[in-house]
Amino acid sequence: MKKIYSLITIGFIALFSLSLTSCNNDDYDAWLLDGYWEGTATSVGWRSETFNYVDFYFRKGSSYGKGIGYERDYDAFGELVAESRFAYEVVNGSIKLVYESPRVVVWIDSWRVYDNDSKLDAVFRYNSNTVRLYLDRRSGWRY
Repeated sequence: MKKIYSLITIGFIALFSLSLTSCNNDDYDAWLLDGYWEGTATSVGWRSETFNYVDFYFRKGSSYGKGIGYERDYDAFGELVAESRFAYEVVNGSIKLVYESPRVVVWIDSWRVYDNDSKLDAVFRYNSNTVRLYLDRRSGWRY
């Protein structure tokens, strides 16, 4: 009887330890974003259905799930119109971008990297507005 009790106790301990295991992929997701991305941005509800060309650069830092980045926006003629620096953090699968000047917080709740990690499809929200990004991984800035 003591042997059965010991086996049951070991089984409960093993089961309990598995229930405490974390499945958080935030640091992996931050590494997945690392690099240069370029493509189009489609606004919905905010400058309705405008198409802009954008570049993003994500650089994963040494902190868990965090890094810094830059965004460049281009007009319809391909001229650079804005450049912004941001800090980012992956939080439970969502990406939080905190832009420096002006200080604005943007959340990317819906995103995926696919096609051998070469394409990024993301939707970010700012207040009640959404912007859809279709980006391709690049080796560097646009020019």
